[in-house]
Amino acid sequence: MRLLSFLILFLAACQGPNESFTPAPGKPLREFRGIIHCHSLFSHDSKGTYEEILAAAKAAKIDFICMTDHPPKDDKGRPLREGWTGIHDGVLFIQGAEYSDQILALGIKEPITGKDRRETIKAIHEQGGVAIACHPELIDDWDAFAEADGMEIYNVHATLQRKAKDKVWMLRIPKFVTTHVRAEELTEQAILAAIRGGHGSSVVFEISGDPREAPSKGVEKAYLNGEYVGTQKEIKQRAGPNQLWISRLEYYREDGKPWILQAPVRFKVLGGRP
Repeated sequence: MRLLSFLILFLAACQGPNESFTPAPGKPLREFRGIIHCHSLFSHDSKGTYEEILAAAKAAKIDFICMTDHPPKDDKGRPLREGWTGIHDGVLFIQGAEYSDQILALGIKEPITGKDRRETIKAIHEQGGVAIACHPELIDDWDAFAEADGMEIYNVHATLQRKAKDKVWMLRIPKFVTTHVRAEELTEQAILAAIRGGHGSSVVFEISGDPREAPSKGVEKAYLNGEYVGTQKEIKQRAGPNQLWISRLEYYREDGKPWILQAPVRFKVLGGRP
């Protein structure tokens, strides 16, 4: 069964560099589960067909997948032209690419060319795409990613290298960890806007348990403007009016294993309460 031979899933919780306050959207936000780094048969490191990817996504109850194939040397635009886009049997496919300088480009239409990371990120933005730093273990110059929209905070690749012969673990990959985003609707525009802006996005380790139980059963860690403050109660006590605040929550199991890692949320205090 080669279902998992291609479905090497990578997750990103995204934090944009723009510190401006994002107003609340006009429509209620819904939560969608997705994969933000996936390869297909167009990539040199995969043999998976789109039909197989769709089957795996449906089995894992995934709402969206960002396809990020390595551009083929003989035709760098082929995955973008021939890869699936839009909704297929309930799953949204968004095209993109992975570049050798540890950058994912989501939502692009044409191949990207840039002499360095800064130029690559600029070119992605010029197409209206989302730029994400990937494989952080390989990055040695974080200043070059100053204008990126986000970064991977967990990457299955390293674990996969250690456990490639563990068939039981391999079968659990699609339900191991996913990215959750809150968006108005299941469209490419709405999902990319949610990834770019945060909107309460989070990386959820389903292997640790039902994420709905994390607030009551997990160990909560809260951060305010980059400082660890304890719990959400401390955020409410410390956040004063008339300024922008950035908070972030994390939940862990009692044994210390991660459960939910939330992207930063920007907010302002209204009426004396956040």
